Amino acid sequence: MLHDIKLSHLFFDDVQSGKKNFELRKDDRNYQVGDELLLNEIKDNTLTGRKIQVKVIYKLTGYVGLEPTYCILGIER
Repeated sequence: MLHDIKLSHLFFDDVQSGKKNFELRKDDRNYQVGDELLLNEIKDNTLTGRKIQVKVIYKLTGYVGLEPTYCILGIER
């Protein structure tokens, strides 16, 4: 499944370079390992036109300190 979602400009370059290899997300889309994320950069509530596609390689849920409706997704380019 491909999820078309927004990503803050504060994190876009780090995801693009591979420095940031995870996403903290509300798990409202039933993310699964193997899914693809199309991350659309957003700045000042406006899409910049920059996009990057990554693959979900790991999903963490139900961990102490992690809100029940959130997940951490391990990603790779």
